[in-house]
Amino acid sequence: TTLDLGPGEDQATDVAVQPNGSILVAGTMQSPANDNNYAIVRLRSNGTIDPGFGNAGATVVSFDLGQDNHDNATALALRPDTGKILVGGYVERSSVGDSDFAIIQLEGDLIFADSFESGDTLAWSQ
Repeated sequence: TTLDLGPGEDQATDVAVQPNGSILVAGTMQSPANDNNYAIVRLRSNGTIDPGFGNAGATVVSFDLGQDNHDNATALALRPDTGKILVGGYVERSSVGDSDFAIIQLEGDLIFADSFESGDTLAWSQ
């Protein structure tokens, strides 16, 4: 299965299988403005996109904390206690080379499930 999430370069970096057989793929999608965003896609067990997840099968998260807005998802896991989706990676800050790690938790296609984070992504920075 190949997926095209937008006009830029898309890269898958991690995969997990949910207990029901659905396949989760996490990675990075690039917008036309060279803005990288976390991308999470869910496929059915047969490899077709699950349109019931996110926006037509994909959830995209933009931290956009500065500089070139390079937000790159590199890891995906399912919480063993709840089955919620965790996606980790790094986000570029105010200058090139100034990156911080970032993690999100999803429940289905909902971002920031159960108060895992507070506020919007801009408020998380220290």
